[in-house]
Amino acid sequence: MLVHFIVPFRDRNFAYPLLKWRDRLRQDGMDVVVRDRPCASKRARADLVFLTSYFYRSFYPNNDSFFEQSGPRILEDIQTQRSYGSRVIYYDLTAGGSSRQLWPIRYVDVLLKRQLLRDKMAYTNADMPHRRNPWVPEDHSVGDFCNAADLPRLQLGWSLGYSDYRTTNRWLIRLKYLSLKEPRLTPPNAVRPLLASYRGRSEGSRALQRNKLVALLESRHDPRLVTGEFLSRRRYLDELRRCQTVISPFGYGEICYRDFEAFVVGAALIKPTVEHLTTFPEVFIPGETYLPCRWDLSNLLEILDGIGQGCVNALSIAERGQEMFIERHQSYSFFAEHFKAILGQASV
Repeated sequence: MLVHFIVPFRDRNFAYPLLKWRDRLRQDGMDVVVRDRPCASKRARADLVFLTSYFYRSFYPNNDSFFEQSGPRILEDIQTQRSYGSRVIYYDLTAGGSSRQLWPIRYVDVLLKRQLLRDKMAYTNADMPHRRNPWVPEDHSVGDFCNAADLPRLQLGWSLGYSDYRTTNRWLIRLKYLSLKEPRLTPPNAVRPLLASYRGRSEGSRALQRNKLVALLESRHDPRLVTGEFLSRRRYLDELRRCQTVISPFGYGEICYRDFEAFVVGAALIKPTVEHLTTFPEVFIPGETYLPCRWDLSNLLEILDGIGQGCVNALSIAERGQEMFIERHQSYSFFAEHFKAILGQASV
């Protein structure tokens, strides 16, 4: 089966597992070609085409204009690829479990998301649409919805767990190429004089939880609680390697690179609970691979105090988190089984 995965070159990180295991996928009958635009003729068609939201986002100056104006262009490409005889998957790569773009599900064989709400019926309530950022009480914006009959075509893709976690600058990764080598791991039992770290941008609706986190950390006046301005990527990861925990609040969505960076550097991950989500790979097991806190962060300092006093075993969390991440990140068979299921669903 010939598969085209359409994504801009700068965003090829989202095709990381397809590039990493390209040869093995081909040996198993899945010839995946990552392209920066859809084919323009029937002669060059694929059996199946992944049209990613990031391909269309690249044509617009901001997210709002993308969501408001991209519909006709997306629909035209879906119809064109179908006229060539290709099956079509639309891959919504936006960050959250919510979605502002479920409408393509009516025109494609499968609509994928990087993570899904565990209660998929939440996507079907037109009278009370799901909230885009339910962890922000002040944000009442809502997502798109679909018919319950369309839900079988709403499927789970893969998260940022399958990404390039080498230590060089992320812009160099984009400008050059992805490193398909495994990341350099730090043992969780390394010497860690710092208790916790959080560094990140704070702007827009996503700023509220993050700003609250910064205020909580600063209120302790504890030099072991690190926050502040951005560092170079290398200095940032060196700092994380000296921390017992990494705190990862929500941003545009619930899951971000910081979650998996914590696994790579061998720190225990603390983040607002994500039990409302389904993800692949499923590495977020509360109390086993990460320490969940409430969405309002009301118990965060209690968790940090428990770690500092030795009442919470952060080391065991860090060890299990890193172990499970590596099991998933390095396993071709684990990813291939999931990818085959996606292709099979599109062929029904």
